[in-house]
Amino acid sequence: MKSGKFSGLFLILLSIVFSCHDSELKPYGCEAPSLITADQSCNTGQGLKLTATVANKSLSLDWTVIAVKDSAAKGWSGNDRTIEETTATQSYTVPDSLTQKYKTLIVRATAICPAGNMLYSKYYRLIQVKSTTGNCIVWSAVD
Repeated sequence: MKSGKFSGLFLILLSIVFSCHDSELKPYGCEAPSLITADQSCNTGQGLKLTATVANKSLSLDWTVIAVKDSAAKGWSGNDRTIEETTATQSYTVPDSLTQKYKTLIVRATAICPAGNMLYSKYYRLIQVKSTTGNCIVWSAVD
């Protein structure tokens, strides 16, 4: 009899844990980052500033940046470099050591919610392109 009660209690607890969705976290100001943008200023040796759009500006974000050595290759290779960094703001600056050596960046931001939930943005692929004025290189998101 005790195992039956334990099984029922376990199922109730399990359903509570898995019933918490993004829509239920929104009233608490916790949403996944909806957009990641790259600073469109000319790359002048100050790194590349990335900014995530989030509803609650007080959330910390985990940033994942994958610098892809060979953008023509399918998937990741041993020449690629991954950086994971947590910031207290909605921005992160990719070091020049990566932006000068690699031509493609894949980035994702993860909101760290007060209850410990983690909500992920989609991955964004950024490539180097000439600025609209044509006098420098900027980073642009591509699909």
